[in-house]
Amino acid sequence: MKYDLNIGTIKNFMTVAEMGNITNAAERLYITQPTLSRQIFGLEEMLNVTLLDRNKNGVILTDAGKSFYEQCRNLVKAYDDFLGHAFEFQNIVVGTLKVAHQKSSEEKVIDFHSGFLQTYPNVTIKNFRQDSRNFVNGLISGELDVAYLYGRELRHSYKNIKSLQVGTLRNMLLVSRDNPLSKRERVHLSELKDERFILPSKSNSPYKAAEIIKACESYGFIPQCMGNADAMMDYLLGVVRFKGVTILPYMHNVEESDQVKYVELDGYEQQYPIHVAWNETNTNPVLSTYLAFIERQLVTGK
Repeated sequence: MKYDLNIGTIKNFMTVAEMGNITNAAERLYITQPTLSRQIFGLEEMLNVTLLDRNKNGVILTDAGKSFYEQCRNLVKAYDDFLGHAFEFQNIVVGTLKVAHQKSSEEKVIDFHSGFLQTYPNVTIKNFRQDSRNFVNGLISGELDVAYLYGRELRHSYKNIKSLQVGTLRNMLLVSRDNPLSKRERVHLSELKDERFILPSKSNSPYKAAEIIKACESYGFIPQCMGNADAMMDYLLGVVRFKGVTILPYMHNVEESDQVKYVELDGYEQQYPIHVAWNETNTNPVLSTYLAFIERQLVTGK
């Protein structure tokens, strides 16, 4: 049977390759797992190669699959560029924007995106929330178009990476409600010598982890690290499990938990700057429109 190749199938294959699991990819794409599996088998049949090695844990790209994936990346980028420019004469912005954000910046992202998509309804935004990946590396590789980052992760010079501060959050101490510190309203960092810390993973937030350790050392102790966190759930589970503490920006939806509590933290810099970052060599035509929209929002406040 002749297989009809289209850009949608190519994008679906890329999602499978990036997630390493057909079932999870199907959930993200809002299609059924059998439908997605048939698309992948159809691609392999048409190309007469095996693109994915299947195993009980998911799928991994074969050598042919890796080569095809890179060609797909180039094709999708060219396709999105074409769409963006094809509608310029109508002043219509069309394309896809890949945006990653940390949990702490989620409310800011929602505000920006809701307004942007109302203004540019022909744009699709693919959202990625923080996991084990390093967002700066994603910007450099082209995997991401935009990333919302902790500002100090950009204090070291990265070639071609630019950023704009879009807001600030307040650093506080997050503690288990089983920890005696939860009865306090304020705690000084110097009092945390014997506490069990959950620290940010050095893989996706290297400067935040180093900053906390350096601050503790200035008061004569090294934080007792019980685990490293890649995502908000890791922080929450670690703090509850060890009746411990972590330093995080304030998020009101976390405060609603009956298992953890925010406490004011003295002796540690309170301002947590949020930046939107991008790679200035990125040619996605939607990116410039998105950045211009954010700059207008910052100036006008609406």
